[in-house]
Amino acid sequence: MHRCMIHNGFWVEGGEILGWMEDGHRPISSPIEKENEKWRNRTKWVWGLFLAGVGFYRSAKIRYPG
Repeated sequence: MHRCMIHNGFWVEGGEILGWMEDGHRPISSPIEKENEKWRNRTKWVWGLFLAGVGFYRSAKIRYPG
């Protein structure tokens, strides 16, 4: 399951940048870019844990109904 969302002018899918919304690339060293990278990594962790939890819950529910 991939979540598509626009985040600070990027397309982000599953935490990865697919392409730039606007023309031209900003330098990676900019504080905004560093902040985005931090949030992107945090979002990956949150989604990873959430999806793992959902998957575990579903498989447990199938194995032990009720």
